[in-house]
Amino acid sequence: MVATRFRAASHYGQGAKAGSGQLPKLTPSYGLNLRLGRDQRCNVAGIDFGETAVFAMHLSKGETRIAGLNELADSFSLVFIVDGELDLVSGSSDRPVRAERGDIWTFSRASCFDLAVTAEAQLVAVTLPVQVLQEFGIDEVHNLTALDPNSTLLSPALGFLREIAVQDVEVPSVAAYFMEKLVHEMVGGIMLENRGARFTSSSRKGFFDQAMDYIAATAGDSSLTPATLADELSLSLRQLQREFKRNDTSIAAVILQRRIDLAVRLLKDPKLEVLPLENIAEHSGFTSTVHLRRALREAQAGNPTEIRASAGQQRRIKQPSRLARTDPTTQ
Repeated sequence: MVATRFRAASHYGQGAKAGSGQLPKLTPSYGLNLRLGRDQRCNVAGIDFGETAVFAMHLSKGETRIAGLNELADSFSLVFIVDGELDLVSGSSDRPVRAERGDIWTFSRASCFDLAVTAEAQLVAVTLPVQVLQEFGIDEVHNLTALDPNSTLLSPALGFLREIAVQDVEVPSVAAYFMEKLVHEMVGGIMLENRGARFTSSSRKGFFDQAMDYIAATAGDSSLTPATLADELSLSLRQLQREFKRNDTSIAAVILQRRIDLAVRLLKDPKLEVLPLENIAEHSGFTSTVHLRRALREAQAGNPTEIRASAGQQRRIKQPSRLARTDPTTQ
């Protein structure tokens, strides 16, 4: 994986029509669907991981438009308002909603809405595929939605996102992979917490579904156990065990299977072929390589060397032979 850093600045003068300004494409794979207003300035710096981007932005006063595109419907944005004030108008509504320091909003990148920057704004944002949410058992984001500003994850997530956005150093490929993975886990955790996955009995989902969501989000954490999961759900361990028994499984079995699935994905990833097995075990929630090998063997998934070799062979089969493309006798 190659992470690309970007910086850009735009200013549209008095002669420009409100909402007509557009930032240049920031990287070959990433651009902001932002239209600047009359005499409005924008500075942005960030990092593009390919399907995920994190950026910090300064917007001067003015009327701006988020111009969603249908081809961006498979991605969404999460925006932290670090400073300033904005009035948001979504859809046909003529009543703006005030967004200010400390607020956080999410929306599909296919959505369109207007915003008026009434006090110079500092924003930190992340855009990523909706598939990330689906992996956490969360429905896609469609409309412009305010999230709970009191979420316990917001402060550490904001600090991390802002830091990686404004850094001006190159990121090695392995570091980029895990940096992007951390971004996904932080955003997934924020969305889970805002969906009621701080796990109160008033949540629309049952305890079993909530537990499955939480396991999917945290399987790579070796400290996750049936007891810690029950504590997160504010249930007794015995009660949670009964919930899983009703679904013909056990807490430990589900946690183990999610860790096996995660380890297999990491082993098959071509970007991580140089990563030592100790790191694969650590990042998939196993306490040692011995534990990882045993789990893979008992699940009949093969040993790590076999999994990596098989994945490499499958990739080579899918790639057309260079000889076949160039040898005139095959044409």
